[in-house]
Amino acid sequence: MPQLSKPEYDEAVIRARFRAEMAVLYAHRMPMDQLPDQYRGPNTLKLHFGIPISDDLLMKYVEQHGYGVDIYGAVEEQLSAAVNYPELRLEFPFPETKPENCGAILALYNNHNMNTAMRNLPEEVEVEIINSMKQELGLGEIARPQWFFDYMIPRE
Repeated sequence: MPQLSKPEYDEAVIRARFRAEMAVLYAHRMPMDQLPDQYRGPNTLKLHFGIPISDDLLMKYVEQHGYGVDIYGAVEEQLSAAVNYPELRLEFPFPETKPENCGAILALYNNHNMNTAMRNLPEEVEVEIINSMKQELGLGEIARPQWFFDYMIPRE
């Protein structure tokens, strides 16, 4: 394991403390495995259901497929076709509680649109799409979908 220089170590400590403070302050905004009833429906805070991906992985995928300027649109289009799910979107999580190294969420749906026909997927189809996403991106079994608060929600 490489040694960190004093400035790198100091920066790592500051980042770790900040993340710990944010986790306490915004504990009610942490990613969740299940969507609580209070967030069901269109008049609630917006949450996205999907898998977090790092900026590094996103850029690697972009480089592999040779995208131009609109990388997010192109990635959505390519991944949607690869996993046969046209509703797949790249969304951005609430910054203070996003997983470390997470740049975006590959979202299948959100709590405002989860009951529309295309998104009302049988569980086995949802699992198949998630597994296809993991395979397409080279994600391991540890990657799992969760509910993430949208980046635009108000800070309380």
